[in-house]
Amino acid sequence: MRFIDYKSLLKAMNLSSNQKKVLHAICLAPSSHPYSYIRMSPDYKLTSGGIRSGLKRLLFFNAIIKDSAGVWRLSNQGMQSWLFAVKEKSMDDSEPLRWGEWP
Repeated sequence: MRFIDYKSLLKAMNLSSNQKKVLHAICLAPSSHPYSYIRMSPDYKLTSGGIRSGLKRLLFFNAIIKDSAGVWRLSNQGMQSWLFAVKEKSMDDSEPLRWGEWP
């Protein structure tokens, strides 16, 4: 394992805005039915094609996994904590969480 800057990693993934929306939706509300984000989060304005594209790209980078219970979640808990803090809190609160391990 190595220590990595999650912010730089996210930039390096070069995700589209829809793919980032899927990442944030999975981070904030892990679900076994990712297409439910269309109704669950109307603010995201996700489409089924956007979700499909997001899942494909995020799986390519091993950023998300489907756990043994069938729930889609971020594969790295440190990145999940950082993204949650960025989305729900201020940048000052999220800055200490920005660095973490990546397999």
